[in-house]
Amino acid sequence: MYDEVRSPNENKSNKALIMTSASMQSDLGQDHGRRAYETCYLLKPKLHQTRIKLLNAKELLQDSASLILSPPGLRTRGFRSYPATPKFQMKAVSGRKLFDIELYGDYWLVSNHAKEKLTAICGDDVSFLEVKSVVDAGASPINWLCDVLPVLDAVDEARSIVTTNYGDTGERLHFLGARPTSLVMDPTRLLSHGIFRLETLPTSIFCRADVAKSIITADLTGLDILDSTEL
Repeated sequence: MYDEVRSPNENKSNKALIMTSASMQSDLGQDHGRRAYETCYLLKPKLHQTRIKLLNAKELLQDSASLILSPPGLRTRGFRSYPATPKFQMKAVSGRKLFDIELYGDYWLVSNHAKEKLTAICGDDVSFLEVKSVVDAGASPINWLCDVLPVLDAVDEARSIVTTNYGDTGERLHFLGARPTSLVMDPTRLLSHGIFRLETLPTSIFCRADVAKSIITADLTGLDILDSTEL
């Protein structure tokens, strides 16, 4: 049996959701007497809720074939150098307000509130680039791009259920959504990081149980938080 733990003041269109078992009360669980495993969570931004346009794309991306801002590489995180501050137009659909965290390519676009809380919760595991935003009257501005920096080889494949393939250069890749997926993390590979990407799944962001609980307590909107063993 799994419990739903929801953020304060949530409603149906604006909530953080955790699907978890009683093991969330501890950062570590035990697998029937075998070595310890880490209870981790997928931080999944809500999709198709906001129209986002980079207004000065031509100026920023003049030497790039990309149409959006992107990191130096899937596994090389952070921000490129740009000749001007990125400027976005953002419009929430269906009459709702902008979330604290909105998905933009491989990054998150976040509010001042989210930047403050994520910095306190995640420390050096996150990095921010200041941006400008044009939003609807009365909406809170989104002033930051956020990237999650650690990229870890943390999946215990022997105890996970996941579709695995190989890229053009032979790198191992995992896929979500092809079938029920269970990603078990090896705590010895997480080092001191609380939030991270996976080498085998670099476009998705995961976190430890204490970070998940802190995000819910901070009432950051725009994320579904899902047990990585029950995807």
